[in-house]
Formats: sequence, structure tokens, C-alpha cells
Amino acid sequence: MTNQSFNITLLACTTLLALSALTVWCQNTKGVDGQTLYAQHCSRCHGMKGGGGEGPALNRYYLPRASNDTAFANIIMNGIAGTSMPATWALSDKQIAQLIHFVRGLSENEEEEITGDPVNGLVLMEKSGCFSCHVIGAKGVSIGPDLASIGLRRGSAYLREAINNPGKQKILDENGFISYLVVDATLQSGKTITGVRINEDTFTLQMKDAENHFYSFRKSEVRDILRRKEASLMPSFSDILSAEETEDIIAYLMNLK
Repeated sequence: MTNQSFNITLLACTTLLALSALTVWCQNTKGVDGQTLYAQHCSRCHGMKGGGGEGPALNRYYLPRASNDTAFANIIMNGIAGTSMPATWALSDKQIAQLIHFVRGLSENEEEEITGDPVNGLVLMEKSGCFSCHVIGAKGVSIGPDLASIGLRRGSAYLREAINNPGKQKILDENGFISYLVVDATLQSGKTITGVRINEDTFTLQMKDAENHFYSFRKSEVRDILRRKEASLMPSFSDILSAEETEDIIAYLMNLK
């Protein structure tokens, strides 16, 4: 057999294998229902029951970016610019419709019971210093995430975890980097500055500390950068607030829509 004949045969075999794999994939996904599609493509970020995590909660009657099924399908196909929501090319129109139907049903299956007192929740947030790091409307300081409309974006389970174990749940930006990552920047002088990373590239680092002071460094000025993925500038309130007080704050936040 000549080299040319061998190459043609090899190409034909490779093509057949690829077509066979594609056929098997299509057969395996053809009858997949919306729940299975959700588990495969969405649950890692939005939670197995739609309660939220890296992505927003989906177990609610109103989804601001997906007020109708056409908008919802567009998000699934094209993602959301400026966020970690990716485009999805592997789903057919029928599968997208099945996925949307399943997600819409999450609000019926997972109706959240909010037991706290939202009025007292606001009082507790003010007493606890929450507005020294968070913004709601024109109130507060933007060191941590903006909490405006947080009730549309996150579920009560996510908020409870964020209050008691801040830093455990990470939110990724559109490039897959951790938002509000805590970094320790040790300068050549030996001084260490701790804050959340605002931006970082090959040559520079921008960060903000707990007093809302902004810093911008050339990396040539920095001796070491420690990125603490499990840390948070926000303290845990598990030993500060009672269970009832925590539920009051959650009730207040869930009403922000």
C-alpha cells in the first residue's frame, strides 16, 4: 500500500469514527428530558434544585432576564455578556424547549417559605454594619456585592450560607475568574496590603481594602501576591446572629426585587 493510499484509508476511518461518535451522542441525547438536561448543563452553577450558587437562583416565578421563552432560549444559546453564563451550542431547539419547561416548573416545586421579619432584618443589617461593605440603592459602600434586587438573583439557602460561611460560595466572572477574590499583596518594602481584587493582568494589580481604599500596583513593585480562594473580607455571622435574626435578614433581602 502506498503512503497516499494509507493516508486516504486513515482519513476515511477517522471520518467514520467521528460520524459514529456523533450518531451515538445524538441517540443518547434524543430522548433526554428537561430534568436530565438541567442536571447535565445547569446544575453546577444554579444548584440541583435551582436554588443558586455561582449562578442566580432559578426556582422563582419571575426571571428578570428571561421574562418570556424567547428571551430564555436566547440566553441558553448565546449566554450573557459580562457574566459567567456561557453560550450553549450542543442543544437542539427541542431540547432547549424541554429545558425551559423544566426550569419554569422549578418555581412550582420549590416554593420558598420565608419565616423571618423583613422590618427587623433591615434594623439588624444596619446594626451589624452590613452597609459598610454592601450597597442597596443609594445606601452603603461598594466593597462587596451590590445587594439591590438580590431577592431576584439568589435563594434563601444561598443567602443563609453567605451570612454564616462567607467565602465558601464563589461567583465567577465572564472570564471564569473568582469575583471578590481576597489577595495579600506584599510590597518590596515588606508591607502587606489585604483586599479584594478589582482587576489583574500580566503587569498590574488593582485591589480595594476593607476601608474602601483603592490600590494599583505594578507587579514589579510587589514581592509576593497570595490569592486566598477560600477567604472573604466579610466575617462570619454564625456566632454573632441568632438563627432567628439570620432569618429576619434573609426575609429582608428576599424582598429586594
